[in-house]
Amino acid sequence: HVNHDTVDIVVTGRGLRAREGDAGQFCFVRPLASGLWWQSHPFSMSAAPTVGRIRFTVKDRGDATRSITALKPGTRVMVEGPFGVVTPDVLDGAKALFVVGGVGVAPVLAMLERLGPDHEPVVLYRAHSEKDLVHLDDLRAAAERLGGRLLTLVGPTAKLAVSDPFSARVLTAAIPDVADRAVVMCGPDRLLHAARAGLRAAGVPKSRIHSEHSWW
Repeated sequence: HVNHDTVDIVVTGRGLRAREGDAGQFCFVRPLASGLWWQSHPFSMSAAPTVGRIRFTVKDRGDATRSITALKPGTRVMVEGPFGVVTPDVLDGAKALFVVGGVGVAPVLAMLERLGPDHEPVVLYRAHSEKDLVHLDDLRAAAERLGGRLLTLVGPTAKLAVSDPFSARVLTAAIPDVADRAVVMCGPDRLLHAARAGLRAAGVPKSRIHSEHSWW
């Protein structure tokens, strides 16, 4: 387990060797287990795919994901994909800002593996509580390795020091060069909406704000 309700699932096998994919993408996973084989679910890769190995980070949301997080090691699965267009290529060489919520951290972790120091990534991680933060040490290490940093924003909105944590004023104070960065957002719809509005007000062009629905 990564934390109280989130697990890493690693899929290996010969069938993955010819599968092409990139960090930031997602796959449909179908467990070949009793009661589960007839349905597949989308999950973001949380590590850049390698030959014969894919990792997913999955949160128990109380629906079908509960069965996925309870899979026993050795369970066979079918993997379809990868799918999705938000990969490191969308950064187009610019410095990067990642706005992350919840298990939206999964594709960002994978993308950080693909970046170089010129990107100087800043990761802004929003969570309702400390226990909801996932792979925090890995995120910090990956960002700092590239000359970047990790910023966390934790707690119910009503209890934060600022009324709008994604306002242009707050964003530019925390990230002075925010208007010059390419942005990738991954998280709940409410977070994406608030962050997009603040980023546009802070001067980030619409063409440099990219988002993918977070799959887990």
